[in-house]
Amino acid sequence: MRTPNRNRNFEDRNNSRREILDKLEEGSVISGKVKSITNYGAFIDIGGIDGLLHISDMKNHRVSHPSDVVNVGDTINVKILAVDKERQRISLGLKQLEEDQ
Repeated sequence: MRTPNRNRNFEDRNNSRREILDKLEEGSVISGKVKSITNYGAFIDIGGIDGLLHISDMKNHRVSHPSDVVNVGDTINVKILAVDKERQRISLGLKQLEEDQ
């Protein structure tokens, strides 16, 4: 059973995530900080919420491992590819910025 304070903190955090998601627009470019790296991509903190930069959206050529492109702590610009407000997921792209130039 959750205590009232823990419930309130959980609800506040959920509400702030929804507010951030509502402000994000697909196709826009945003700056974020690499929070963690996995075998399939990197999680980027874009203002209090994490988005996934999938390995297939990092470069136009094959990438062996995400750490070949980004490092934890790097600040990078990424393009917002998709925002799933229901599942609270954000898909990000890096190679798409190269294609736009």
